[in-house]
Amino acid sequence: LSIIGRHQEAIDDYAHALDYARSGNDRTRECQFLLGLSFAQFNAHQIEAMLDTSERSGALAQELGEVAIQASGTIASALARGICDGATPEIIEQAEEAVRLAETLTDQRLLAQTTVTLGQLLQWHGEFARALGHLHKGLELAREAHAGFAFGQSLFSLGNLSLSRGEYEQALGWYQQLNDYSQAAGDAFWLARTPNCTGAVSLEVYDLNRALELQLEGDEAARKYSAWPEPRGHSLLKAGLVHLERTDYGRAEEFFLRAWALLELDDVSRYRWHIPLLHARGALALARGRHDEAGQFATESFELARKTHSRKHEASAQRLQGEILAAT
Repeated sequence: LSIIGRHQEAIDDYAHALDYARSGNDRTRECQFLLGLSFAQFNAHQIEAMLDTSERSGALAQELGEVAIQASGTIASALARGICDGATPEIIEQAEEAVRLAETLTDQRLLAQTTVTLGQLLQWHGEFARALGHLHKGLELAREAHAGFAFGQSLFSLGNLSLSRGEYEQALGWYQQLNDYSQAAGDAFWLARTPNCTGAVSLEVYDLNRALELQLEGDEAARKYSAWPEPRGHSLLKAGLVHLERTDYGRAEEFFLRAWALLELDDVSRYRWHIPLLHARGALALARGRHDEAGQFATESFELARKTHSRKHEASAQRLQGEILAAT
């Protein structure tokens, strides 16, 4: 139910399962169901609740000596905290500890999830070479163990990594595999994100008509499938960037402001699209000759990128600051 986007039903079923486990004093099952509930809360964008549930599951797992559940909770917490606060060194260390725990067991699905998540966090931090090894290893583990979320997560992250390095054909290949998987599985989490991903490649190679088509499709997919504001925000942002490239500044601002309005709905994962949105508004202000306004947006983008250890966005903000100085 959680995978196909029926979030409240999934949460309710886990709550009933927890009641049964507790009434029978089955603490191992209680621990497992808490972990499952945290996954459902993550997909429903209830991140604060997810972190609380994950911590309760982890504490109980440690008390019971359930290493597999402890590792699962640790990696889930690392991913969620990375989404909230950025890929800080402490969060990466937490993910590495989860991988070490998983390597002591024979659970291939768990090892796949921990390995992929570590790779994704490293990719967010801009450590592409280290990330690549973990993501490729995690992808093969996920494929062999039929670990759906880790499989989609690895394809998504490999696509993003390739896009960041300008390897556009490779990025399209990873995103196409992600689309094939999500369509076949009905995985709502990734269905909401694939048009935006593919459209990002079109934008990078200046196929602007195709980029706009895919970003508008991405907005609709996000409305339909996602409990998260983030995928809509990304699609609206990139649609605005298409209009900025076309020097249609009025339409660009319209899309940027539509994305900006969604920030109020995202109190946990907003930095991941807030940073490039600040950058985009700065670029628009620069194009209009509003240098002070552009400088303010560029500074805010840089500061938020530095705060969340997003080195790729930090570099982009510095470049924009240089362009503003050159223009003045």
